[in-house]
Amino acid sequence: MAAPALIALAHGSRDKRSSATITGLVEEVRSQRPDLRIEAAFLDVSRPAFQTVVGRGGQGGAAALGGGPRRGAAGAPAARRRG
Repeated sequence: MAAPALIALAHGSRDKRSSATITGLVEEVRSQRPDLRIEAAFLDVSRPAFQTVVGRGGQGGAAALGGGPRRGAAGAPAARRRG
């Protein structure tokens, strides 16, 4: 049976600190749980897109996909910065 795949899901931001936070989280989980497949995904602006990562999980034969939003990452949504 294939191992589950975990998706670290974030909103996405033009601020590079936001994706760096998620990348750091993914790297830390990978170091502690090498048996899990974990990837970062973003809903808006940043890449890779959530749909892309989910597609890869299905093609990779993941037994299950799990994920959750990461709140509190550095950076602000683009709409808030404009106003």
